[in-house]
Amino acid sequence: MKKFLALLMVVVMLFALCVACSDGGTTPANSPAASPAASPAASGGSETPAAPAGGDKASDDYGEYTPLSDSVKAITIVYADENQEGSAPADGILFFKKVLEERSGGKIVIEPHFNLTLGTSNGDIYQSVCAGDIDMSTGTPGAAVHGSTTAIMDIPALFADEDLLWKCLQEGEFHDAFCDYTLSEGATSLYFGNKGYRVMTSNKEIRTLDDLKGLDMRLPSNPTWITVWSSLGVNATSIPMNEVYLSLQQGVCQAEENTYEQIANNNLLEVQKYCIVTNHVHDAFGLYINNDFYADMDPEVRTLFDETIPVVSKWWDDNCRAYNEANRQRCEEQAAKFGTTFIEPDASFMEGMVNATAEIVNGARSYSDTADNLCTLALRMMGLDENLGK
Repeated sequence: MKKFLALLMVVVMLFALCVACSDGGTTPANSPAASPAASPAASGGSETPAAPAGGDKASDDYGEYTPLSDSVKAITIVYADENQEGSAPADGILFFKKVLEERSGGKIVIEPHFNLTLGTSNGDIYQSVCAGDIDMSTGTPGAAVHGSTTAIMDIPALFADEDLLWKCLQEGEFHDAFCDYTLSEGATSLYFGNKGYRVMTSNKEIRTLDDLKGLDMRLPSNPTWITVWSSLGVNATSIPMNEVYLSLQQGVCQAEENTYEQIANNNLLEVQKYCIVTNHVHDAFGLYINNDFYADMDPEVRTLFDETIPVVSKWWDDNCRAYNEANRQRCEEQAAKFGTTFIEPDASFMEGMVNATAEIVNGARSYSDTADNLCTLALRMMGLDENLGK
């Protein structure tokens, strides 16, 4: 009997021990759920995202990435711009869409709206991004999108060096200051890229600055450009892009300036005798996303999104120049068809434009302290006199 009672006590003690151990469930001691600090509430509301729960890294043709876990909800990113499909910015977005959807198993979708279908202008779309009405867009870093604060980017002749412009936009003090500026407006800057040079077309032969005097010329509604060209003797007229062909055909204006892409897309050489290779401004574009939308992404989605940004950035870096060269080739083919003559202006043309810019830079600086700082940093990055215009 004594042996039986002793054995019974051992059984009871073992049972009680098992119950006590099972009281905490099956959660391992080192799991996030077992640690109060893993909860934002327990850690004082920390905004540091938890490590993605998607498991091990995966890889594709573009590198490694972090897959999404099954519990992540699908998200749609509404994108808009003024570009047409077939342009470098638009095709880059379609590539971004493809890679994100493949990597996320269809859970991250970019919904693209090109050719001003969600706005009246590039600047209008950017303001909608800042306000949170549109999630993401591309647009110029100049005044057409950002107003007078970034007018320095539009001044002809100052940014005619392609390599230096890319360096200015993609790294260094100007890049950092510009990103801080867009953050203050409500948009995070994700990338800056190359849209190619702007050149002139005209029904009057243009070789020197003197040839510009009295020329009726169409310009976009960019105050900086209108001021610069007017100071060179041009009668500047602001006309919407969709009306330019007819205005040139009917003689409302004699000349205009644009990228090779817009010239080719709108068949402007059909109604212009000359294409003057001024290369007076090097056009660029930025990729922007609404601050709140970006910050509120599921941590796993944000991680995968950030891992894919360098992929599309490299695509743009690798392909933008080829797009620009192809657009110039299209213009040369149209020129041969329509009888348009390509002209290289005299060296004095650009020298004169540079000499005419000091007063314009002064105006760009005077808008605000931010504008003044951006002018100084941009001129420094371009290897120019950083005190120009003071």
